[in-house]
Amino acid sequence: MSEKITLDAHPSVVIAYSEEVDKLLMCVYDKGYNKPAYRGSANNIGGNPESWSISPENVLLAEIAEEFDPNHPEEKKHVGEVSWAYDQDIRFIRSALLSAVEPFQDFLVEAGEIPGGNNPYKAIYSTFFSSISGEVIERVEKNIKDGKNLTTEGLARVFTLDQLVHNPRGEFSTAHATAPILNY
Repeated sequence: MSEKITLDAHPSVVIAYSEEVDKLLMCVYDKGYNKPAYRGSANNIGGNPESWSISPENVLLAEIAEEFDPNHPEEKKHVGEVSWAYDQDIRFIRSALLSAVEPFQDFLVEAGEIPGGNNPYKAIYSTFFSSISGEVIERVEKNIKDGKNLTTEGLARVFTLDQLVHNPRGEFSTAHATAPILNY
């Protein structure tokens, strides 16, 4: 008989990777994030289910559509006024992510307490993979260079695995289960 596990969360996330340029598209928590330990940390794009969510894939698709929203509000919650990217760039990136989502693997995570971060928790991270083009990465990088915002929550950023591994933030270069998922 197997042991029953009680979960505290069941987020859905995507590894958004361009083999063409060997780079990852990720989100980075900004100053508006409620867990100070993770501010400035990279995270796979995604989020947690709502009461109306019907599947892990549905959760991910809704999160991508919500975070890369060309019909964004004027100001970002907890941050204020920002300079937004052109709507067509946000649509292009969102469409590229949404059109290539494929199931990857579920990861059971048992995390300990992180001061300024999470309390101990158990979660299943339903992880998906999205193969994106070098053009998607180029558009994101151009908008970053121009100081433009692409996402309604946090910041869109581009990384190589080497940049994440050798980041001066050390173990906080990534947040939550991002490192073990990418290591796998």
